[in-house]
Amino acid sequence: MKREIKTIGVHGYDAKNKEMHGVFMPMGLLLKMDTASLH
Repeated sequence: MKREIKTIGVHGYDAKNKEMHGVFMPMGLLLKMDTASLH
């Protein structure tokens, strides 16, 4: 657990959990788009 949290804390998780990154990146983009539409 500690190791995973450490890797996630750094951009190293990008390479380790590419699948997770693929899921979270679109979510982040959607959130950015939502905030942009609101403002």
